[in-house]
Amino acid sequence: MTHTPSDSEQVRIAVARQSLQDARDRLDDATGALPDRDGDDTMASPELLGLLLHAVAAKRRLTDLETVVRARNL
Repeated sequence: MTHTPSDSEQVRIAVARQSLQDARDRLDDATGALPDRDGDDTMASPELLGLLLHAVAAKRRLTDLETVVRARNL
C-alpha cells in the first residue's frame, strides 16, 4: 500500500525547504561580505559559525522530514 503525504506533511516539508533557503541566503550574504584576500586565511566569526550551524540544522530537518515521508511510501 502506498501512502500519500498528508497536507500537514507537505506543509512541514515546504516550511523546512523555505527555512533552509533562508538560512543559505543569510550564509551567502555573510560570506559574500567577507574581504577577498588571495592567499590569506580568514577566521570565521561566531556570527558566521552560527549562520553555518543554522543552515546545517535546517538541512538536517528537511532531510529527516523527507526520509519519514519516503519510509511511509515503502
